[in-house]
Amino acid sequence: MKATLLCPILAAIAIDCCCAADAASRVPSWNTRGVGLLPQQGIACLDMAEDGSQAVVGTFASPGDPNVFVFDREGRFVRSLVVGQRAIGQVSLSGGGHLHALCTMPEGRAGDGPTAFACQEPPVPIPSGLGEAGYPRTIFHYGDRSNHTGVQIGATRKENVVLYGNQMLWLDESGRRQVLYRVCIAAQKTVS
Repeated sequence: MKATLLCPILAAIAIDCCCAADAASRVPSWNTRGVGLLPQQGIACLDMAEDGSQAVVGTFASPGDPNVFVFDREGRFVRSLVVGQRAIGQVSLSGGGHLHALCTMPEGRAGDGPTAFACQEPPVPIPSGLGEAGYPRTIFHYGDRSNHTGVQIGATRKENVVLYGNQMLWLDESGRRQVLYRVCIAAQKTVS
């Protein structure tokens, strides 16, 4: 008697599961690419104009999506840019109003070196010129899953400046290297 009752119950459960799989879901699709900005991008960095007129946010976006956003003093959206492929490590808004961003994945490849970009339409990469041999000066690796960029970007009252290893570049809005300085760091021997 138990076996005769168990078989119809199992058959009803199997039919119910198959019919439920064919029914359309009322859950909205999770993929909203192309509809607008993704609602949750990790904010990686922020910079403000000296007079507070603009705020710039760099994010870790999906490849090809905007990852640099500019807002006015009231928090209203002004513009967005796709700078490199993904992660923005730093943004810098100079006193002259020139915007630059440091992208840690400019080509979307594992071997990418951090690259500064002049944020215009379209963004212009400002390569370090150091190549793969410059990695020890541009990327710090330690431990299994930790790395940080040795490249830094910052603002002055007129322009932005980027430090690529031992090269300090003064930048302008065109994306060209304006002035190149080589920084000499003498090794110090510590005595204990």
